[in-house]
Amino acid sequence: MIRSTLPFAAVAAAFLSFSQAGAFAAPSVVEPVRIGLMADFTGLPFLVAEQEGLFAERGVAVEFKIFRSAVERDAALQAGALDGCNADAVGAVANLRGGYDLRIVASALNRFSLVAGPQVTAAARKQGREPVVADLAGASIGISKSTVIEYVVDTLMKNAKVTDYRKTDVPRIPVRLELLIQGKLQAASLPLPFDELAVAEGCAVVADSVSAGLDPDLFMFYRSDLEGRTETYRALWRAVDAARGLIAANPDKYRPLLSGRLGFSEDQARRIAFPAFPKYVPTSEAEIARVSGWMLERGLIDRAVSHGEIVATGILP
Repeated sequence: MIRSTLPFAAVAAAFLSFSQAGAFAAPSVVEPVRIGLMADFTGLPFLVAEQEGLFAERGVAVEFKIFRSAVERDAALQAGALDGCNADAVGAVANLRGGYDLRIVASALNRFSLVAGPQVTAAARKQGREPVVADLAGASIGISKSTVIEYVVDTLMKNAKVTDYRKTDVPRIPVRLELLIQGKLQAASLPLPFDELAVAEGCAVVADSVSAGLDPDLFMFYRSDLEGRTETYRALWRAVDAARGLIAANPDKYRPLLSGRLGFSEDQARRIAFPAFPKYVPTSEAEIARVSGWMLERGLIDRAVSHGEIVATGILP
Protein backbone atom coordinates (compact mmCIF):
# COMPACT_ATOMS: atom_id res chain seq x y z
CA MET A 1 0.00 0.00 0.00
CA ILE A 2 1.25 3.45 -0.87
CA ARG A 3 0.98 5.80 2.07
CA SER A 4 1.00 9.57 1.91
CA THR A 5 4.00 11.17 3.50
CA LEU A 6 2.15 14.51 3.91
CA PRO A 7 1.01 15.39 7.39
CA PHE A 8 -2.78 15.23 7.90
CA ALA A 9 -2.97 18.98 8.56
CA ALA A 10 -1.35 19.74 5.21
CA VAL A 11 -3.79 17.48 3.35
CA ALA A 12 -6.75 19.10 5.12
CA ALA A 13 -5.49 22.58 4.31
CA ALA A 14 -5.05 21.68 0.63
CA PHE A 15 -8.58 20.23 0.49
CA LEU A 16 -10.03 23.34 2.10
CA SER A 17 -8.17 25.60 -0.30
CA PHE A 18 -9.35 23.56 -3.29
CA SER A 19 -13.00 23.64 -2.28
CA GLN A 20 -12.88 27.35 -1.47
CA ALA A 21 -11.57 27.94 -4.98
CA GLY A 22 -14.91 26.66 -6.28
CA ALA A 23 -14.07 23.14 -7.42
CA PHE A 24 -16.81 21.70 -5.24
CA ALA A 25 -19.17 24.70 -5.30
CA ALA A 26 -22.81 23.95 -6.15
CA PRO A 27 -23.82 25.19 -9.61
CA SER A 28 -25.70 28.48 -9.56
CA VAL A 29 -29.44 28.20 -10.15
CA VAL A 30 -30.99 30.57 -12.69
CA GLU A 31 -34.46 31.59 -11.56
CA PRO A 32 -36.88 31.28 -14.49
CA VAL A 33 -39.00 34.14 -15.73
CA ARG A 34 -42.55 32.81 -15.39
CA ILE A 35 -44.69 34.10 -18.26
CA GLY A 36 -48.38 33.62 -18.96
CA LEU A 37 -49.29 33.42 -22.64
CA MET A 38 -52.72 33.51 -24.21
CA ALA A 39 -53.62 30.67 -26.58
CA ASP A 40 -53.26 32.77 -29.73
CA PHE A 41 -50.49 34.00 -32.02
CA THR A 42 -49.02 36.53 -29.59
CA GLY A 43 -47.06 33.89 -27.70
CA LEU A 44 -45.60 32.14 -30.74
CA PRO A 45 -42.26 34.05 -30.86
CA PHE A 46 -41.70 33.14 -27.19
CA LEU A 47 -42.33 29.45 -27.86
CA VAL A 48 -40.06 29.52 -30.93
CA ALA A 49 -37.29 31.20 -28.91
CA GLU A 50 -37.58 28.42 -26.35
CA GLN A 51 -37.63 25.62 -28.95
CA GLU A 52 -34.60 27.00 -30.78
CA GLY A 53 -32.57 27.51 -27.59
CA LEU A 54 -32.43 31.29 -27.98
CA PHE A 55 -33.19 31.88 -24.30
CA ALA A 56 -30.60 29.33 -23.17
CA GLU A 57 -27.95 30.89 -25.43
CA ARG A 58 -28.45 34.15 -23.55
CA GLY A 59 -28.48 32.59 -20.10
CA VAL A 60 -32.21 33.09 -19.58
CA ALA A 61 -34.50 30.45 -18.08
CA VAL A 62 -38.23 30.67 -18.81
CA GLU A 63 -41.43 28.90 -17.80
CA PHE A 64 -44.62 29.30 -19.79
CA LYS A 65 -48.24 28.72 -18.85
CA ILE A 66 -50.88 28.89 -21.59
CA PHE A 67 -54.28 30.43 -20.84
CA ARG A 68 -57.56 30.42 -22.77
CA SER A 69 -59.26 32.95 -20.53
CA ALA A 70 -58.13 36.40 -19.39
CA VAL A 71 -59.88 35.77 -16.06
CA GLU A 72 -57.77 32.66 -15.40
CA ARG A 73 -54.61 34.48 -16.47
CA ASP A 74 -55.26 37.44 -14.18
CA ALA A 75 -55.97 35.13 -11.25
CA ALA A 76 -52.59 33.44 -11.71
CA LEU A 77 -50.83 36.80 -12.06
CA GLN A 78 -52.41 38.25 -8.94
CA ALA A 79 -51.67 35.09 -6.96
CA GLY A 80 -47.95 35.51 -7.69
CA ALA A 81 -47.75 32.43 -9.92
CA LEU A 82 -46.45 34.54 -12.83
CA ASP A 83 -43.79 37.25 -13.19
CA GLY A 84 -45.62 38.68 -16.17
CA CYS A 85 -47.91 37.84 -19.02
CA ASN A 86 -49.43 38.63 -22.39
CA ALA A 87 -52.39 40.79 -21.46
CA ASP A 88 -54.10 43.96 -22.62
CA ALA A 89 -54.22 47.62 -21.68
CA VAL A 90 -57.55 47.17 -19.87
CA GLY A 91 -56.06 44.46 -17.65
CA ALA A 92 -52.84 46.42 -17.14
CA VAL A 93 -54.64 49.56 -15.98
CA ALA A 94 -57.05 47.59 -13.79
CA ASN A 95 -54.21 45.69 -12.13
CA LEU A 96 -52.20 48.84 -11.49
CA ARG A 97 -55.18 50.65 -9.95
CA GLY A 98 -55.93 47.50 -7.96
CA GLY A 99 -52.55 47.65 -6.24
CA TYR A 100 -50.54 45.30 -8.46
CA ASP A 101 -47.35 47.13 -9.43
CA LEU A 102 -47.04 46.03 -13.05
CA ARG A 103 -45.38 47.72 -16.00
CA ILE A 104 -46.02 47.36 -19.72
CA VAL A 105 -42.89 46.43 -21.66
CA ALA A 106 -44.16 46.02 -25.21
CA SER A 107 -47.18 46.07 -27.46
CA ALA A 108 -48.15 42.54 -28.51
CA LEU A 109 -49.19 43.72 -31.99
CA ASN A 110 -52.32 41.57 -32.03
CA ARG A 111 -55.54 41.96 -34.02
CA PHE A 112 -59.04 41.74 -32.55
CA SER A 113 -61.93 41.39 -34.97
CA LEU A 114 -65.65 41.99 -34.65
CA VAL A 115 -67.08 38.98 -36.46
CA ALA A 116 -70.64 38.58 -37.74
CA GLY A 117 -72.05 35.07 -37.34
CA PRO A 118 -73.20 32.78 -40.17
CA GLN A 119 -76.84 33.94 -40.13
CA VAL A 120 -76.00 37.65 -40.24
CA THR A 121 -73.41 36.99 -42.94
CA ALA A 122 -75.75 34.85 -45.05
CA ALA A 123 -78.54 37.45 -44.83
CA ALA A 124 -76.24 40.22 -46.07
CA ARG A 125 -74.89 38.08 -48.91
CA LYS A 126 -78.42 37.30 -50.08
CA GLN A 127 -78.66 41.05 -50.67
CA GLY A 128 -75.48 40.90 -52.75
CA ARG A 129 -73.18 42.54 -50.20
CA GLU A 130 -70.90 41.78 -47.28
CA PRO A 131 -72.12 42.41 -43.72
CA VAL A 132 -71.22 45.67 -41.98
CA VAL A 133 -71.22 46.84 -38.36
CA ALA A 134 -74.70 48.36 -38.79
CA ASP A 135 -76.05 44.84 -39.39
CA LEU A 136 -75.26 44.08 -35.72
CA ALA A 137 -77.83 46.55 -34.38
CA GLY A 138 -79.80 44.63 -31.75
CA ALA A 139 -77.41 41.67 -31.94
CA SER A 140 -76.04 39.55 -29.12
CA ILE A 141 -72.25 39.92 -29.26
CA GLY A 142 -69.93 37.50 -27.48
CA ILE A 143 -67.29 39.21 -25.35
CA SER A 144 -65.06 38.71 -22.33
CA LYS A 145 -66.34 41.23 -19.80
CA SER A 146 -64.08 44.09 -18.64
CA THR A 147 -61.23 43.00 -20.92
CA VAL A 148 -59.74 44.15 -24.20
CA ILE A 149 -62.46 42.18 -25.99
CA GLU A 150 -65.23 44.35 -24.56
CA TYR A 151 -63.18 47.52 -25.08
CA VAL A 152 -62.70 46.70 -28.77
CA VAL A 153 -66.40 45.89 -29.29
CA ASP A 154 -67.56 49.12 -27.64
CA THR A 155 -65.04 51.19 -29.58
CA LEU A 156 -65.85 49.65 -32.96
CA MET A 157 -69.60 49.93 -32.38
CA LYS A 158 -69.22 53.54 -31.25
CA ASN A 159 -67.15 54.35 -34.34
CA ALA A 160 -70.01 52.99 -36.48
CA LYS A 161 -72.58 54.92 -34.39
CA VAL A 162 -74.39 51.71 -33.38
CA THR A 163 -75.65 51.81 -29.79
CA ASP A 164 -78.36 49.11 -29.78
CA TYR A 165 -76.57 45.83 -29.05
CA ARG A 166 -76.31 43.28 -26.25
CA LYS A 167 -73.13 41.80 -24.83
CA THR A 168 -72.91 38.16 -23.73
CA ASP A 169 -70.01 37.25 -21.47
CA VAL A 170 -68.11 34.19 -22.78
CA PRO A 171 -64.59 34.40 -21.27
CA ARG A 172 -63.00 31.39 -22.96
CA ILE A 173 -62.04 32.16 -26.56
CA PRO A 174 -62.58 28.67 -28.09
CA VAL A 175 -66.05 28.49 -26.52
CA ARG A 176 -66.91 31.95 -27.89
CA LEU A 177 -65.82 30.80 -31.35
CA GLU A 178 -67.93 27.64 -31.16
CA LEU A 179 -71.05 29.50 -30.00
CA LEU A 180 -70.61 31.94 -32.89
CA ILE A 181 -70.24 29.18 -35.49
CA GLN A 182 -73.25 27.33 -34.03
CA GLY A 183 -75.41 30.44 -34.34
CA LYS A 184 -75.90 30.81 -30.59
CA LEU A 185 -74.24 34.23 -30.81
CA GLN A 186 -75.02 36.65 -33.63
CA ALA A 187 -71.53 38.15 -33.46
CA ALA A 188 -68.37 37.96 -31.37
CA SER A 189 -65.03 39.65 -30.85
CA LEU A 190 -62.16 37.26 -31.55
CA PRO A 191 -58.37 37.64 -31.67
CA LEU A 192 -56.18 36.43 -34.50
CA PRO A 193 -56.29 33.58 -35.63
CA PHE A 194 -59.70 32.69 -34.18
CA ASP A 195 -61.27 35.33 -36.44
CA GLU A 196 -59.86 33.53 -39.49
CA LEU A 197 -61.20 30.20 -38.25
CA ALA A 198 -64.64 31.80 -37.92
CA VAL A 199 -64.47 33.18 -41.47
CA ALA A 200 -63.68 29.68 -42.76
CA GLU A 201 -66.96 28.54 -41.17
CA GLY A 202 -69.18 31.08 -42.93
CA CYS A 203 -68.72 34.13 -40.70
CA ALA A 204 -67.40 37.55 -41.77
CA VAL A 205 -65.20 40.21 -40.19
CA VAL A 206 -67.06 43.54 -40.13
CA ALA A 207 -64.39 45.61 -38.33
CA ASP A 208 -61.09 45.11 -36.52
CA SER A 209 -58.80 46.82 -34.05
CA VAL A 210 -55.91 47.35 -36.48
CA SER A 211 -58.05 49.12 -39.08
CA ALA A 212 -59.48 51.30 -36.29
CA GLY A 213 -55.99 52.30 -35.11
CA LEU A 214 -56.25 50.42 -31.81
CA ASP A 215 -53.31 48.54 -30.32
CA PRO A 216 -54.34 47.37 -26.85
CA ASP A 217 -52.64 43.97 -26.58
CA LEU A 218 -49.35 43.91 -24.67
CA PHE A 219 -46.83 42.20 -22.42
CA MET A 220 -46.54 43.32 -18.80
CA PHE A 221 -44.37 42.30 -15.84
CA TYR A 222 -44.03 43.15 -12.18
CA ARG A 223 -41.94 46.30 -11.72
CA SER A 224 -39.87 44.77 -8.90
CA ASP A 225 -38.84 41.88 -11.15
CA LEU A 226 -38.03 44.16 -14.08
CA GLU A 227 -35.82 46.30 -11.87
CA GLY A 228 -34.26 43.36 -10.05
CA ARG A 229 -33.41 41.44 -13.25
CA THR A 230 -33.12 44.15 -15.87
CA GLU A 231 -30.34 42.42 -17.84
CA THR A 232 -32.29 39.15 -17.81
CA TYR A 233 -35.29 40.87 -19.33
CA ARG A 234 -33.16 42.62 -21.94
CA ALA A 235 -31.68 39.27 -22.93
CA LEU A 236 -35.14 37.70 -22.98
CA TRP A 237 -36.45 40.29 -25.42
CA ARG A 238 -33.37 39.96 -27.63
CA ALA A 239 -34.18 36.25 -27.88
CA VAL A 240 -37.84 36.90 -28.72
CA ASP A 241 -36.80 39.49 -31.31
CA ALA A 242 -34.51 36.93 -32.96
CA ALA A 243 -37.37 34.42 -33.02
CA ARG A 244 -39.43 36.82 -35.16
CA GLY A 245 -36.89 36.45 -37.94
CA LEU A 246 -36.94 32.65 -37.72
CA ILE A 247 -40.74 32.59 -38.06
CA ALA A 248 -40.61 34.91 -41.08
CA ALA A 249 -37.98 32.75 -42.76
CA ASN A 250 -39.75 29.41 -42.27
CA PRO A 251 -43.23 29.67 -40.75
CA ASP A 252 -44.26 26.11 -41.58
CA LYS A 253 -41.50 24.77 -39.34
CA TYR A 254 -43.37 26.13 -36.35
CA ARG A 255 -46.91 24.98 -37.18
CA PRO A 256 -46.60 22.05 -34.75
CA LEU A 257 -46.39 24.58 -31.91
CA LEU A 258 -49.93 25.74 -32.74
CA SER A 259 -51.37 22.31 -32.00
CA GLY A 260 -48.74 21.07 -29.57
CA ARG A 261 -48.60 24.11 -27.27
CA LEU A 262 -51.37 26.56 -28.14
CA GLY A 263 -54.26 24.09 -28.27
CA PHE A 264 -55.35 24.32 -31.90
CA SER A 265 -56.41 21.15 -33.67
CA GLU A 266 -54.02 19.78 -36.28
CA ASP A 267 -56.50 20.73 -39.01
CA GLN A 268 -56.72 24.29 -37.70
CA ALA A 269 -52.93 24.51 -37.43
CA ARG A 270 -52.60 23.53 -41.11
CA ARG A 271 -55.16 26.11 -42.27
CA ILE A 272 -54.10 29.14 -40.21
CA ALA A 273 -52.20 31.84 -42.09
CA PHE A 274 -49.21 33.17 -40.19
CA PRO A 275 -49.20 36.93 -39.58
CA ALA A 276 -46.17 39.17 -39.77
CA PHE A 277 -44.52 39.84 -36.42
CA PRO A 278 -43.31 43.46 -36.54
CA LYS A 279 -40.59 44.73 -34.24
CA TYR A 280 -41.82 45.12 -30.67
CA VAL A 281 -42.46 48.69 -29.50
CA PRO A 282 -43.89 50.17 -26.29
CA THR A 283 -47.64 50.69 -26.08
CA SER A 284 -48.48 54.22 -27.23
CA GLU A 285 -49.62 57.13 -25.08
CA ALA A 286 -52.76 57.40 -27.22
CA GLU A 287 -53.76 53.81 -26.49
CA ILE A 288 -53.30 54.20 -22.73
CA ALA A 289 -55.39 57.39 -22.85
CA ARG A 290 -58.19 55.72 -24.85
CA VAL A 291 -58.34 52.72 -22.54
CA SER A 292 -58.25 54.83 -19.38
CA GLY A 293 -61.10 56.94 -20.73
CA TRP A 294 -63.21 53.88 -21.55
CA MET A 295 -62.60 52.40 -18.11
CA LEU A 296 -63.47 55.68 -16.36
CA GLU A 297 -66.77 55.87 -18.25
CA ARG A 298 -67.70 52.42 -16.97
CA GLY A 299 -66.57 52.95 -13.41
CA LEU A 300 -63.84 50.33 -13.66
CA ILE A 301 -61.21 52.74 -12.26
CA ASP A 302 -61.40 55.86 -10.09
CA ARG A 303 -58.89 57.92 -12.09
CA ALA A 304 -57.03 57.81 -15.37
CA VAL A 305 -53.56 56.25 -15.56
CA SER A 306 -50.78 58.09 -17.40
CA HIS A 307 -48.35 56.54 -19.86
CA GLY A 308 -45.41 57.28 -17.56
CA GLU A 309 -47.02 55.46 -14.65
CA ILE A 310 -47.53 52.18 -16.45
CA VAL A 311 -45.02 51.81 -19.32
CA ALA A 312 -41.44 50.65 -18.68
CA THR A 313 -38.59 51.84 -20.90
CA GLY A 314 -35.07 50.60 -21.55
CA ILE A 315 -35.93 46.89 -21.91
CA LEU A 316 -36.64 46.36 -25.61
CA PRO A 317 -33.72 45.89 -28.04
